[in-house]
Amino acid sequence: MGTTDPIAQVGCGGCAVILAGGQSSRMGREKALLEAGGKTLLQRLARTLESRFDPIYVSVRFSGPSVELSEALRALTDAIDCELSIVPDLREDEGPLAGVEAALARLAAGGSTLQEPSRAFFIPVDVPAVSADLLGALWKEASREGRSGCVPRWSRGLEPTYAVYSTELLSEVRRRLDSGSAAIRDLAELSRVHVLDLEDAATARKVFGVATPDLAEIFRNLNRPEDYERWAKE
Repeated sequence: MGTTDPIAQVGCGGCAVILAGGQSSRMGREKALLEAGGKTLLQRLARTLESRFDPIYVSVRFSGPSVELSEALRALTDAIDCELSIVPDLREDEGPLAGVEAALARLAAGGSTLQEPSRAFFIPVDVPAVSADLLGALWKEASREGRSGCVPRWSRGLEPTYAVYSTELLSEVRRRLDSGSAAIRDLAELSRVHVLDLEDAATARKVFGVATPDLAEIFRNLNRPEDYERWAKE
C-alpha cells in the first residue's frame, strides 16, 4: 500500500468507534484509562484516529461512562480536532455487539441511507496501536459494491471488533440481539461481510506489501495486568 496513509482522507460518512464498554474484569481497572508514556489508551487511539475520521464515537456501557472516564472524555473533547461523542449501549450486558448496534444507530440517525450507507471502523480501546495499512484495506474492502463490512482473520481466528461495518447491517445486528444471539463474530458469517484472510500470502502482500508485520502485535490487546505491564515497559 505504499508509504502514504491509505485513508488519510476517508471523506463524509467516515466514522471511528472506540469500543470502551467492557467490564475490564480481568484487568481489574478501567482499560481506557491505562497509561504509558504520558497518554492513556483512550488518548492514544483518539489522537491516532482524529486525522482520519470525523466523528469519533466512544462506545460505553448501558449505564454510561464512569466518573473518571467522563472526566477523561471531557478533557479529550477539548484536545482533539474532530467531533467526539459518547455512545452508550442501548441494551445492558450484551457485549460488544451492543456497542456496534448503538454506534450504527447513531450513525444512521445522522442521515445515512441504504443508497449511501455510512461506515464505521471499530477498534477495542485495549488495542494500543493501529495499523494504517490494515485499516485502509478493511475500509476499501467494506466499501466495495454489495458489501456491508469487512472483518480480518489470521492464525488465531477472526477479529470482529477490529473491523469495518456499515449502517446497512443495523437491522441484522438488532435481529440477532433480539433473538438472544450476541456473538459479534457471527457477523462475519453474513454474505455481505467480507472476511480478509491475512493468512493468505497474496492477500497479506496486498495489505502490507512485501514484508508482513507481526500480526500478533497488530492485534495485541491488553486483557490482564501482566499484558499491560509488559507493554508499558516497552
